Amino acid sequence: MQYLMREVVTHAADNATLDADRIDIMSALAVAREYCHENDLKQCQLYIRAVGALARFLGFRNALSERVTWGKSALEVAVLIGDDLAIAELCSSTIAWPLLQLGDYPETERYCLEGLKAAGRCGNSGVAARWAGNASRSLCGIARDADDGSKAQHWAEKAEMYGRRCGDESLIRGAKLDFGYAAMLLGNFEEAERLFANLLEEEERGGDDERVGNRSGDLALAIMNQALRCDDIAERTRLCDRASANMERGLRLGIKISHSVMVGEGEMGLATLARIRGDEREYQRLIASGRRHFEKLGIRRKGRAEQFVTFLREE
Repeated sequence: MQYLMREVVTHAADNATLDADRIDIMSALAVAREYCHENDLKQCQLYIRAVGALARFLGFRNALSERVTWGKSALEVAVLIGDDLAIAELCSSTIAWPLLQLGDYPETERYCLEGLKAAGRCGNSGVAARWAGNASRSLCGIARDADDGSKAQHWAEKAEMYGRRCGDESLIRGAKLDFGYAAMLLGNFEEAERLFANLLEEEERGGDDERVGNRSGDLALAIMNQALRCDDIAERTRLCDRASANMERGLRLGIKISHSVMVGEGEMGLATLARIRGDEREYQRLIASGRRHFEKLGIRRKGRAEQFVTFLREE
């Protein structure tokens, strides 16, 4: 059990290794939880670190409900030993993020606010600022999904502030993504395109297929909104072709890495493009297929194309 817990922490970023040992790791986690007592600080800390290390892997596997369950289990242990930094991480990231993806907004907000409180109890810690930034990003996501551009802008600013405070480039990039979605909600689609294009360029240098695919889809949405407002037929066609190329790229990468959320988003995005082009039959086929991917994962929120392409949101 101790060996597997340490292996999880060591290989936190290695999805292939974690997937190969997944059954043994989950069994070890279950056993480890039984040995977490207030008077065994080291065991409690190891369990919390192992769950935290496993969180991204569970997100990668789209095991969103499973990630929430393990996160809550680790949170109980963190509260038991009074570890505010761990509470901030578990509430703000491990638990809140998958709840947001699942569309459980009240619970997402509750855990985000608990995470912010815990981070505040840690003083000026850079690590605490990182988790406060993560909570801010999820609160931005709630505002984004509620079509509240001003509130989304507010929480994006908070996330950027925390990111700069702790020097976390990943968090700063995430805030830039949130600024892009706030810009779309506020009708500034050219600014959204600029932000998403810059982010895509940064992710391409990193070579992470999941991130590249997601940013390609974001860029496509900003371009689609511009196409809807374009009266010139030739320019509208050009914009649709650009959006399609980016959305298809995201779909291909989603299929490549077996990421059901990316596949669903890609199909719903291409469905949106079909509707813009006047192909209602293709729209119905693709939108139904995309939604099925979400339903299988228990995701209740809409796809990004349904949320952010204006003519769909106004129906």
